[in-house]
Amino acid sequence: MTASALKDQLRALGDTMPEATRIRIHRAISWLARAETEENDPDARFLFLWIAFNAAYAREFGKEQTERDQLKAYFAALLALDGKRQLHAVLFREFSGAIRTIIENKFVFEPFWRALRDHDGSGRWEQQFTASRTAAMKALMGQQTDVVLSILFDRLYVLRNQLAHGGATWNSKTNRAQVRDSTHMLAAIVPVLLGLMLENPQADFGEIMYPVVLTLARSGYFAHLPVGAMCQMKDCTSIMLFGSRRSSLVSSSFASTHLANSMIRRYSAAVGVEWYSRG
Repeated sequence: MTASALKDQLRALGDTMPEATRIRIHRAISWLARAETEENDPDARFLFLWIAFNAAYAREFGKEQTERDQLKAYFAALLALDGKRQLHAVLFREFSGAIRTIIENKFVFEPFWRALRDHDGSGRWEQQFTASRTAAMKALMGQQTDVVLSILFDRLYVLRNQLAHGGATWNSKTNRAQVRDSTHMLAAIVPVLLGLMLENPQADFGEIMYPVVLTLARSGYFAHLPVGAMCQMKDCTSIMLFGSRRSSLVSSSFASTHLANSMIRRYSAAVGVEWYSRG
């Protein structure tokens, strides 16, 4: 499914989903659309696809929660909603061969690089690699979608780090096969993930890490009010959007929330920011 088709679905849903979910999907679709333009640059396409994926799952979390915890929770939530087994179909019908190849690749296995950095000659990473590969192959044979997703994205995350942190040369011959295969997989998986989120608009994926904050501040007094509330303060023309809550600061000249919303929409369109209304 294309970014354009997903965007049409998002628009059709209107205000039927939590605002934080709407924002995360909107952002993810924008990066998916950007990735679709990079047909001849797999490095760039992979990174844009990863940003789209990151926008879809990332949420506020405490110090006790790792990136892996977030991914595990995200996949668990979507698999529970995937009654048609769409993720299963993508993994096992389209990419079982590519998944085997990347699982066999030690250069996208983090313990290999850790051992190299730490000058660890104990061979422990090889034992871990063998155990991980065995578990992955067993999961592939048993078509265990959750296990395969977890192991696959562990590998893809290493590749993401190599590219995003300058640990690989652009268009390098050294990693062409793994970048190409990984990009093809992400290009197929990310739209399915977003499609599942759109098919289940009431599902809660938590608060986004970087909520929209739109401010139209000129002068006067400021206050945070609930969704749709009015501010009766003098010369107050500031609007702030916070995830699933909207705090409104409007002037006493506005007679209704509808007028305030219209003002925000016009400003949002002018500056190109995201705007979602429940009113």
